[in-house]
Amino acid sequence: MWLLLTLAVALYAILKPSPTAVELWFLPASWAAWLDEHYDLRTLLLILGVALPVAGLLAKSQWNGLRRRLLLLVTCGLVAAEFAQLGIASRNFSWADVGYSVLGGVLAEALASLWAGWRR
Repeated sequence: MWLLLTLAVALYAILKPSPTAVELWFLPASWAAWLDEHYDLRTLLLILGVALPVAGLLAKSQWNGLRRRLLLLVTCGLVAAEFAQLGIASRNFSWADVGYSVLGGVLAEALASLWAGWRR
């Protein structure tokens, strides 16, 4: 359930017409202001918020294949959403956002793999 909810929020944040975080009503104003100041970094935070809990829950060696497939799907979905911004007149496509999305997927997998190895 976490994956679906956070993925929906991330997709909304990426695809909404305005690039500001102020419209995310569930965020405190100070958080939204910080996110707007650190514009590209928020893409990394989005994917980590989606992927880390899932990666952590599936951080056992017998779940490696499932975890990696889910993280790949999430990462590809968010990268595709970044490319979809090309079709939104009020949004700007950024290679930095694509890089942050990929970095977030890789970090989530790396941390889950470390956690799985540590728990043995």
